Amino acid sequence: ESWMANLQAASEVQEILLPLASFILALYINMKLGWFNQTISLCWSTQGKISDLALVLASVASPPMDAGVLAAKFRIYRYLNLMHFFTFQNLAVQYNHDTLDDLVRCGFIKHDEQELLAASTNQKDTVLVWVGAVFRELVAAGRIPSEILPRVLEILRELRGHSTTLGKELRRMAPISYAQLMQLMIDGLMVLTPPALSYALESDREGLSVYLWPAVGSMTLALFYQGCMRLVTTLEYPLGADLDDINCDWLLMSVEASLWAFLTDSMPKQLCEKHPIGTEVPTTSRSESHVGQGKQSEEPIGATSPQDSYATGMLEAALSETV
Repeated sequence: ESWMANLQAASEVQEILLPLASFILALYINMKLGWFNQTISLCWSTQGKISDLALVLASVASPPMDAGVLAAKFRIYRYLNLMHFFTFQNLAVQYNHDTLDDLVRCGFIKHDEQELLAASTNQKDTVLVWVGAVFRELVAAGRIPSEILPRVLEILRELRGHSTTLGKELRRMAPISYAQLMQLMIDGLMVLTPPALSYALESDREGLSVYLWPAVGSMTLALFYQGCMRLVTTLEYPLGADLDDINCDWLLMSVEASLWAFLTDSMPKQLCEKHPIGTEVPTTSRSESHVGQGKQSEEPIGATSPQDSYATGMLEAALSETV
């Protein structure tokens, strides 16, 4: 009878602990899911602000095929991609081994810029300052209206805020005492579950099922609660390589594609009548502009449409900086 009394006591304690542990675990998972979704929102907000700057420049820069405008577009293209990479470099482990030399080889940094970034204490914010300076030079040169500059500075401030907040959020950790308390309650619940189920399923019948169902019930509860704990640890680092994590490569590539599209999109003919575009320019593949290593074809392929001339002008500006 003494062992039945012990089983009964374990069952009563388990009945008290079960709803409390379930509530605390559900609350913690809900908090982590909210934090995870907030992190994703910050990543998307950063993408949006970067694209906003390219959209503003592509919309108001005039004349669109001016050599200075094309050079500024390519510089903004480099700087915004560079800033986006620096945002994730210290947050995603797959980028920790990339260096400034690698960025020089792929054409995103020039040698004089490399020296400045090497001495910078915050490379991401340094590049943001360069972006603002490029817009200021365009205003001073009369290539974009001065009324645009306050909006550009506002976007830059918001971009800096989103990117900085993203880094801080990813480094935020749950209170260690809360995590330890939750783990202790789950472990205690798992220890009490087998005797509690043995008492609840006690029977005078003979057979294997008398011993099987308490074991099966204990394993099922352990699988559920420990699985929830594993889910919490998975959400702790949303920039990893798990199926639930954010793909940083996709973030960088989608922003790069968006920037290229904005800065090379063509204008309708009626918007370009004041700035005639040449009808014969050499074409170059887009991939050459990414690494800064492609050389312009010595033989022109032939006449191109106005839709191709913007992209070609950007490529020529890229080649002029890298050759």
